[in-house]
Amino acid sequence: HIVFYYVFSIQENIDWRGLLFLQNINSPPEGFFRESWSLAVEEWFYLVFPFIWWLLHKKEVKPKLRTYLTYTLGMLLLAWAYKAWFFASHSIPEGSACTNCRNYLEIYVRLPVVFRFSSILWGVLLSIVFMYRRKWFDRGWPWFISAVLVWVLGEWAFHQIDPVTKTIWKLEFKSLLAALFIAAAYSLPHPNIRLSNVVNRISVYSYSIYLINLPFLAIWRWLILDKLQIESPFGVLMSLP
Repeated sequence: HIVFYYVFSIQENIDWRGLLFLQNINSPPEGFFRESWSLAVEEWFYLVFPFIWWLLHKKEVKPKLRTYLTYTLGMLLLAWAYKAWFFASHSIPEGSACTNCRNYLEIYVRLPVVFRFSSILWGVLLSIVFMYRRKWFDRGWPWFISAVLVWVLGEWAFHQIDPVTKTIWKLEFKSLLAALFIAAAYSLPHPNIRLSNVVNRISVYSYSIYLINLPFLAIWRWLILDKLQIESPFGVLMSLP
């Protein structure tokens, strides 16, 4: 990405904070390497979450699972409290790339690191439940039915509240659904090893491609639209979602 910006003489738009995954700590990232927002969420979670745990429990030789559960639930409640406080006390400005404030609010909720810690915490919570009560995962249908019921009731509930509140909290609802469906899938038969390897490779390659897709698309659009006298792909790059 840095080479791309230098080649097309737009290096002043490089966001060097990305080298330390700081580009979207508490606000959406700018146009530079915007796809890396999820990497920042993951990197900071896997640094901060265990480090705080170590500070709190470094003297314990072998903490009980109950301690892990309490810590994870505490972090989840803390993340929710911060999110509720932030959006209750801050007015989110309309983004220049969005047609209305609600669209920009969705971006503001989805991309910053501080608002997405809770998404990974749902996975940690599910793993603790698995260690606590592994037998609960022998059958997938109770989890599946629970997921469907939560999905239906949740969608109904979100239609009863205002759009702003729905936008702020909808991702938490989706994370809960993801956890339930993952639990439901655990009891399914394991796939053929060859098929599993193919799926794994596609997952790795497709995500790698995703991380370079915007400059690639920008260059191709620039080449295709060259007859319209577009001087640089940068304008095209910034217009991509």
